[in-house]
Amino acid sequence: MTSKAPTETRRRQGSGSVTELPSGSVRLRYRVDGKTVTMTFPREGAGTDAQRTARARKTAEAHMRRAQVAIEDSNHPTPGAGLTRFVDYADAWLAARKVQGRPLAPTTRDLYRGQLDRWILPTFGRVELGKITPARVRAWHGMLTDLVTGAGPTGAPKCYKLLKSILTTAVEDGEIRANPCTIKGAGSEPVNPRPDVELEHVQAIADAIAERWRAMVLVAGFCGLRFGELAALRRRDVDLMRGVIHVRRTAGKVKGQGRVIRETTKNGTHRVVAVPSHIADDLAHHLATYAASDPEGLMFVGPRGGPLRSNNFTAADGPWRAALVTAGLGDTGLHGHDFRHHAATTMAVVGGSVADIKRLLGHRSDAMAIRYTQSSPARQAELAELVSERARLAPVQQLRPSKIIAS
Repeated sequence: MTSKAPTETRRRQGSGSVTELPSGSVRLRYRVDGKTVTMTFPREGAGTDAQRTARARKTAEAHMRRAQVAIEDSNHPTPGAGLTRFVDYADAWLAARKVQGRPLAPTTRDLYRGQLDRWILPTFGRVELGKITPARVRAWHGMLTDLVTGAGPTGAPKCYKLLKSILTTAVEDGEIRANPCTIKGAGSEPVNPRPDVELEHVQAIADAIAERWRAMVLVAGFCGLRFGELAALRRRDVDLMRGVIHVRRTAGKVKGQGRVIRETTKNGTHRVVAVPSHIADDLAHHLATYAASDPEGLMFVGPRGGPLRSNNFTAADGPWRAALVTAGLGDTGLHGHDFRHHAATTMAVVGGSVADIKRLLGHRSDAMAIRYTQSSPARQAELAELVSERARLAPVQQLRPSKIIAS
């Protein structure tokens, strides 16, 4: 009986083919620019002929895949192909940037503009996107983190994250293949522990500050409003009949525009915050004495009826600093924003859930809400005493020696 001669086995691979020859070798063919490229891969390694041919086939197929990627790139070049200057791309990115479907807040856009102009554009502004390499980013980051001339321990991570975010979008747009910002941990901001704010601190500052600002301190300390939200609060936003404050707006300073009122909060949402009953009388007194009479007027205004501004309120000769000194807290470094931590921690202490704290502070993430809670030495001592009380009240159970398991 006559045996059959070995035959070729051909497999199509996109724009080319991989063929097993009768000899056991593997032939690869594909076309580039109208020309046919032919390559032959001999059997590889040890084992049976079939195993060696299979390895040759895998090598040929891998080469085919790499070739097809190169062919695709040459036939369909990416628009711009990394030739766009970083400054032009960054300007367009900043103008169109949205977070969770919402345009950037004016204060955030102003912050990004400042970081770009001072720390990023001097190095990368005229550089084409495709020429921003990991080595260039590392060199820039070294300058950025210089202890003397750099952007500082908090500014450097913010600038790095901004550059990385812009270049991530460039990858998504097909301008570049990969993001050159590859430094691990470069975008992690140091968490500087803030002073522990206790109930007595809030009360002491409220008692020490000028009466015009007492209600504002209490709202900050127990309702957790941001300074910009307090500055934008209107008379009609405070509903003492229902015991709530409607947090709808925020105020901030934008370069070239001055004071700006945004008709939404930092996270683009409106929220309703319950007013603890023990500060309701202070709010009622403030409404009757200091708030603008018009329902659309501001809740907290200066002695001359002007809007609340952070640079005036926290200045060395401003009411906040004076109250800290009077309350004996002048060297604590307390900021008004620390009162948000107090509001969150107080809610957690009385049994509030993470969802409750998120709603109080206007946060979207659990992690941020948890970050705002604190555990002070006083709270630890209080918890330790509660543990002791529970231990004293618990019934004593006699355990037989056989029931005690040594660890």
